[in-house]
Amino acid sequence: MRLAILLACAMGWSATAHASPLQLKRVTDKYPVEAMRAFAAGLVMHQLEDLHNARNAYDSANRHSPQANTYYNIADLYLRSERPDLAIEALRRYLELAPVAADRAEVLRLIQDLSNAPAKITLGGQLSSKGEPAAILLLDGVLVGTSPMLVRPTAGRHLAERITATTYASRDFEARPGMIDYVALTATQGPTGNVVITGLDRRTPWREGKVTFVGYQRFVLPVGRYTITGSDGHPRLCSPVQFEVKSTRQLTHVRVELGARGSSDCAKIVRVRTQTLTLPPGGP
Repeated sequence: MRLAILLACAMGWSATAHASPLQLKRVTDKYPVEAMRAFAAGLVMHQLEDLHNARNAYDSANRHSPQANTYYNIADLYLRSERPDLAIEALRRYLELAPVAADRAEVLRLIQDLSNAPAKITLGGQLSSKGEPAAILLLDGVLVGTSPMLVRPTAGRHLAERITATTYASRDFEARPGMIDYVALTATQGPTGNVVITGLDRRTPWREGKVTFVGYQRFVLPVGRYTITGSDGHPRLCSPVQFEVKSTRQLTHVRVELGARGSSDCAKIVRVRTQTLTLPPGGP
């Protein structure tokens, strides 16, 4: 009796549910019995907004027999959960399993729209921390505001930096289309210098005259013009990095963008961007 009710739902009966971003697919004659049973159970829970158990049931159906309609419905679950990046994967799998689907053009348009959706990333300190000092935030070397802050980066790799009067924290992260996440930047109680350089290898000690420093950490330099000619290891630079320190009471932020290695196994300098940042009260 229970299976009959589930199959009736899978074949077309619709329970009261919230509006769906997608029109849910139904079972087809390609489903073997066990996959049909699991799919039907998933569809019932899906329409009742029990998204977690619906996903488990759909996964069970796919283990018995991967079917296009199951992946289509899984895509809807991800859209309801605000995970368009995972919805894209499910929709692509749907098209792989149903290459001549009648709604192929519509699904391709949806994938394109979802792929263009910016991520929603909040940058800040540790969520468990209270009373953290004021901080500024940089995204890919560009000052975006104060911590915490919501940013909408494009898909791909990004660098976030959080800088207080006495600390510095940085973290690389991957932004996927439409993803929602919190990137915690843990402040390190290290040197409170007036210069930080990003883009160079994090582990390699670099040299500027008699000063040795490590990228993504603050260090001290007096006012003046400087040239980085090499490191105490690899990678070597194809050309020197030049920048100017204009103040010891503000932070000189240098972002070095490297290109592909040259034929001589050196790192090509694409761009060097230097900016002087005013930090919250009590600067370096």
